[in-house]
Amino acid sequence: MFVMFEGLTPEEVKAIEAELAKLPPQQQDSARQRLASMRPEELKAMFKKVGPVCVFCKIAAKEIPARMIYEDADVLAFLDINPANIGHILVTPKRHTEFFTDLRDEEAKKIIVAMKNLANTVVKVVGAEGFNILQSNGKIAGQEVPHVHFHIIPRFSGDGHSFAWSHKKFSDEEFAKIQAEIVKNLTSGKKSAPKAKKKRELEKIKPRIPKY
Repeated sequence: MFVMFEGLTPEEVKAIEAELAKLPPQQQDSARQRLASMRPEELKAMFKKVGPVCVFCKIAAKEIPARMIYEDADVLAFLDINPANIGHILVTPKRHTEFFTDLRDEEAKKIIVAMKNLANTVVKVVGAEGFNILQSNGKIAGQEVPHVHFHIIPRFSGDGHSFAWSHKKFSDEEFAKIQAEIVKNLTSGKKSAPKAKKKRELEKIKPRIPKY
């Protein structure tokens, strides 16, 4: 569980907590208490020594080399070091953001525009017949690096990849219920959780909702 130290951003707190986790369990509480008593400027200095712990943040900070394809003030794109196919590109925001839904609207717009240009270019360069754009959120969805990123994967006949899923059946009533709840809770970028009663109703069909 993260403790919000005064004067630090959530990203800085996570970096320090990651270092604390390396200590023996019996030492962690006392070390955390000492940190909590430090002045904001001391904590900032501590974070600078620790540095970012996220691999994509380290790439953005030029601490880890990457085969860079594109970079602007907010977006990075580089070749995946374990590609599914030749030309496999990763596109990510420079700001540490774990989930797609945490992106600022302007960041999301810049990423989408960058991906459109990158996909068009890489398909021409490698002579691909098509491409996939994939993005995962959370371990359950297959996200391996907790920093939002998109995969642009050029596709070729016979490349052996399949991103198909099994199709599930739902009744008209179940379709209508989930449709109504999504529309009701849809907002302009703000997170809105269903009320407890509605959550319990949705739990009845949750195990049968397909994962994308």
